[in-house]
Amino acid sequence: MNRSNLTVSILTAIILIWIINAVFTATRAKVLDVAKPALKISQRVTNKFKSVILPETQLVRENKLLRDQIDIMKNKLVKLDEYELEAGRLRRLLDFKTGIDKERKSVAARVMGRDPANWTSIIYLDKGAEEGIEKYMAVTTDKGLVGRVIEVGSSSAKVMYISDPDSRVGVLIQRTRHDGLLYGTLSRECQMIYLDLDADVWPGDLVVTSGLGSQVPKGLLVGTVEDVFIDKSGLYQCAVVRPAVDLSRAEEVLCIE
Repeated sequence: MNRSNLTVSILTAIILIWIINAVFTATRAKVLDVAKPALKISQRVTNKFKSVILPETQLVRENKLLRDQIDIMKNKLVKLDEYELEAGRLRRLLDFKTGIDKERKSVAARVMGRDPANWTSIIYLDKGAEEGIEKYMAVTTDKGLVGRVIEVGSSSAKVMYISDPDSRVGVLIQRTRHDGLLYGTLSRECQMIYLDLDADVWPGDLVVTSGLGSQVPKGLLVGTVEDVFIDKSGLYQCAVVRPAVDLSRAEEVLCIE
């Protein structure tokens, strides 16, 4: 190829490149013109999305904070209710204590646990010998007899419910003064035995401690007669007695000498 032909080829190539570039530029401008409205819409949507999402995120945080504060207030209210209930029980126990023979020693205590091996019959108190609790003391609430102290430590005491099969308490029918012996059963009920065959005993009669044969003071409410039957030996009557106290719910008690 001679020089003149080469020059023409170069010029031709330059012209083609310029034309292609011009066409591309014009096309790109048209594409941008066409896309411009869509870009504006997209930007508006993005701005709207931000304006909605950000406040919602803030709202979520505020709601969580409020829920946490409500939970805190609920816990405080529960504690206040517990304090109020406890104060009521202690007031009733104090009133009951003032009605007891002033010559008898009494010590208030709280139930702090149960015996895992005998869950329904044995409880532990948070006071012991250091506070004046002694073995065989009667344990009661303002509603009635709970049981007796069977072991004493320096700062704790072990109590057996009246419903335990090993428990024995002298009792009498309040209405007719017929006496007998109360012992526990495997259920939450007790039985009063050795009632005379002609003893006047009916369901609904109240049973109280007799004060005989033990250190348990006389006149403490024990429970209510639910049924009466003749012992299989035929020698005496028996009475099924439901304790006046829901033993599983005793929380504060009074130990009486």
